[in-house]
Amino acid sequence: PQAPAQRGFHRFFQALGHRHVVMCHPGYLDDELGRLDPVVTPRLAELRYLASDDFLDLLSVSGAVLSPHP
Repeated sequence: PQAPAQRGFHRFFQALGHRHVVMCHPGYLDDELGRLDPVVTPRLAELRYLASDDFLDLLSVSGAVLSPHP
């Protein structure tokens, strides 16, 4: 939870499988979520990274394609 989101995603995308899955919980923080989930700090960083041009660049370089969960 302490590692920067970008570094984690780069590691996750190093060896993509045929149906590779990366799970995260991006979102905004509030007091209620903090009471329910002890690991909330990375959520905002994940959200910011997923909304960034850096993430789009990672998708392009890795050849990954986003698809909705069925």
